[in-house]
Amino acid sequence: MRLAGIEAERTAVRDMFRSGVINDHTARSLFTEITLTEALLQGRQERK
Repeated sequence: MRLAGIEAERTAVRDMFRSGVINDHTARSLFTEITLTEALLQGRQERK
């Protein structure tokens, strides 16, 4: 369920960037945070 939320975040950031609400620097920073969060969650799932 959390991973589905992460994909929704990616979509939202992509949409904000394309519509000009955020610039490329902000989009890159947000994508980096999203990717790190996803990696942490996947690591937790593998340990269970």
